[in-house]
Amino acid sequence: MPEGRRQRIGEKVRYGFDWTDYLAEGETIASSDWSADPGTGLTLSAEDTSDPNTSVLAEPTSAGVYRVTNFVTFSDTSTGYQDLLIAVDGATLEGSYLTPNQAEARLWADHGIEAELTAGELRIASRELDSKPLTGTAYDPVSQSLEFPRSITVPGDEVGVVPEAILDWVALRAYQLATEDEPAVSSESAGRVSVSYFRPKVSQLERKMRRLLAPYLAEVHIA
Repeated sequence: MPEGRRQRIGEKVRYGFDWTDYLAEGETIASSDWSADPGTGLTLSAEDTSDPNTSVLAEPTSAGVYRVTNFVTFSDTSTGYQDLLIAVDGATLEGSYLTPNQAEARLWADHGIEAELTAGELRIASRELDSKPLTGTAYDPVSQSLEFPRSITVPGDEVGVVPEAILDWVALRAYQLATEDEPAVSSESAGRVSVSYFRPKVSQLERKMRRLLAPYLAEVHIA
């Protein structure tokens, strides 16, 4: 699986590859070509080659997930390529913390999950989040339609900005809704055999979501 990176619309970031493992002794890079798929929404410029490294400047103009490929020809005429995935955040969706494109990009780049989400699933996930017992109050209750950002911040979070952990939680909860992932299991049975759990059995995804949300809850109970 290609390496995943996250980037915002309008942000310029230089990406590069090290070709040391591809070069035989005495070989050099003869040419380097860069491409993005899809071909619109991400501008590639300022290509640079300095043996054994290549790099390019990427600037997204639209939200989505882009595969950036570097195709190289070596001095002995052999070829090779390396690629990476860039997940681009974009505009917001009314009543939700993320748009489908933003959530899908976040799931892929941060969690290695490939998904197709709807605006409805993201709105439901956002409403579920806002209904929880959260610490503090809305940062700007007059202009905010959602509960985050909050008046109380967790160390490492930026004041007045929705925390990354919260955006991850919303994306993962929407993914649960899209895939009909089951809630915590209290008992299981097969034929005449039944097993009950003192604490509900939860999936790794559910545990991850609980850890993300725990610092923002007024009352936290982690199984």
